Amino acid sequence: METYAAVRAHGLKSRLLSRGDYEDILKGEKKLSDFKDYSSILDTDALDAKLEKIYRVYVSRLETISKAGPEISGFVLALLDKLEVENIKIHLRYILGAQRPVIYYPYGRHLGPAKLSTIKTEGMLWEALSRTVYQAPSSPNFTTPLESERELLLDLLYYNYLLRKVEELKVSNDSKEALQNLIREELEKKILVWSRVIDSSIIFKLASSLRFRVRIPGIPDDWKNLKTTELMQNVEMSLLKDIEVKISLRFPVSIGFVYYYNALAFLEARNLEKIIIGKELGFPEEVILRNLILV
Repeated sequence: METYAAVRAHGLKSRLLSRGDYEDILKGEKKLSDFKDYSSILDTDALDAKLEKIYRVYVSRLETISKAGPEISGFVLALLDKLEVENIKIHLRYILGAQRPVIYYPYGRHLGPAKLSTIKTEGMLWEALSRTVYQAPSSPNFTTPLESERELLLDLLYYNYLLRKVEELKVSNDSKEALQNLIREELEKKILVWSRVIDSSIIFKLASSLRFRVRIPGIPDDWKNLKTTELMQNVEMSLLKDIEVKISLRFPVSIGFVYYYNALAFLEARNLEKIIIGKELGFPEEVILRNLILV
């Protein structure tokens, strides 16, 4: 089943958009609907409808891989559950007073958009999360009123959950260990970004409350003067390179390749989101292109 899932991922990877495709879309030489997977996206669609259709493609791709067998479906769907955690962050910002429209990703297994929309207070949100696979504390002991501290806790809960699903996999010890190490590296690099806005003592306190051991990696010299958005782009590119070298090339027909494919597929959805929103706001093509992460 693991090999079958990896083969499916290889097939789906061949359908991902290239740098040239992104440039053609930006220049207006091609429409999203010219690409088979995105053929349902029309120029006349509202912005939120376009975004929903983009992410439905991503969800459909991962759900296709999850059907390779019950032995790997739990892990594959856990990768997809990251969208649900992002929805929870969106709803949390709304509860805390964010003055922007609430547009959820079209996905939810444990605490989906319909349920989220009924939750009116932060206390209700953590109580609901405590009854899910994320095993959130029903009443977290936060140090500050900052939104960022709460979002960091959600990230920690998600990666703790994802690592538990990896531990359940019945795959070779070598590929499992490589996958676990990369997921921990992904978390540490996210924490590196969080450390820009959250004191390290708070980071360690939150991790400790979950009995989760983490470290804050040092910032490379050539990253130290980057803006936060630039740092995030460099972190993502670094992670993709590491996944390719440590997983894709070493274990090309393992569950690790599914992890690699998921990173690329999710990246495609976010790149298209940037293009759609950027064009809607009238940003110059070169500005939008500069904000894409291209591999």
